[in-house]
Amino acid sequence: MSDRLWTGRVWRMLALTAVLLAVLSPVFRFGAATLRRAGFEVGGTIPTLFDLNSEDNVPSVFSVLLWVLLAGVAILLAVLDRRRRLGLSGLAVVALLLGLDEAVSLHERLGELGERVSWAPHFAWVLPGVVIAGALVAALARTVLSLPRRARGLLLLGGAVFVLGAVVLETLSGVVLDASGDSVLYVLVTTLEESAEMAGVLLALAGLLSLLEGPLSAPRLSGAHRGACGRSTASVPSGSAGSAPSL
Repeated sequence: MSDRLWTGRVWRMLALTAVLLAVLSPVFRFGAATLRRAGFEVGGTIPTLFDLNSEDNVPSVFSVLLWVLLAGVAILLAVLDRRRRLGLSGLAVVALLLGLDEAVSLHERLGELGERVSWAPHFAWVLPGVVIAGALVAALARTVLSLPRRARGLLLLGGAVFVLGAVVLETLSGVVLDASGDSVLYVLVTTLEESAEMAGVLLALAGLLSLLEGPLSAPRLSGAHRGACGRSTASVPSGSAGSAPSL
């Protein structure tokens, strides 16, 4: 099986799982609310089992898995690409930290810093989170921008989609929660928010996996490397031992 085939299959399986979770989340929430209105007793575990906005459930485990996979691929690429080893290692560390945050909600502890601002949103951690995100972007920009076009584009798009969910839609969900409480609109906004975060990680993962679409001993990481190989080949005169003999 070619590298492109297996990486594509893995990514599609993960993407389909994310879509399934995004559908199940509001279905379980709305279904539980409907049953309660009809007089049935519904425990708290089942409605939140697939809730994207809850912790310690199937979606949260899946999100942690995505971050760990992203970190693992970045580490593999760091081993294979000496020129970008530091930057790719940094990307792996960031992915692991975000996976840890997904598991134990470290970002919630930033709320105390955000609440010091008088105009802080409902989820005050967003303010210091934006500052940290900006610092990470600055630190990783050189490495990301040096990647081949496809990988670079997917990583940049993934980062933008993730920030859309984690910052913009998170802030919007706080506004909706203050205005209407745990309403249908709030469930829909939080579903979009968490779905955007998963989509962002999946796009970034697709970008890194695209660098492995070739023999692992010679990944498509550096256009400069391919150019050097081309110049070396061109320097071999025709008819030399380096050329295939005619039969």
